[in-house]
Amino acid sequence: MSVGNYASAKRYNAINTFLNNTPSTQLTVILQAADYFTTKCPRLFSLLSIYGHKVKVYEANHHVKIAKDCFILGDNNCYIRRFHIDQARFKFSLDDIESTASLTSRFNELMQETSYLISPSKLGL
Repeated sequence: MSVGNYASAKRYNAINTFLNNTPSTQLTVILQAADYFTTKCPRLFSLLSIYGHKVKVYEANHHVKIAKDCFILGDNNCYIRRFHIDQARFKFSLDDIESTASLTSRFNELMQETSYLISPSKLGL
């Protein structure tokens, strides 16, 4: 997360606009390490307080942190996938149900290996 300018106001505004777009909009993020997000991205972290009903951020378990896949699922048809977390090469599709289903399956595998839900409150409420 430290690469990609996620702490910027521009990134915050884009995600805030996305979340305001429709009432059913959801954002789920799985991070390998949450330290950068919780300490260096106060704008994005504040979205958890504002949109707690729409935004969920999880940290992966330590044995899954070796995973180097990085992708975004838009819906059942759309995705963006970087081939490796350290490379700029990527592939996207706006109408590929089969590949999106495969990435959805991978996302569900990663979700099963999350340590905990990151919360804006100290109690996790």
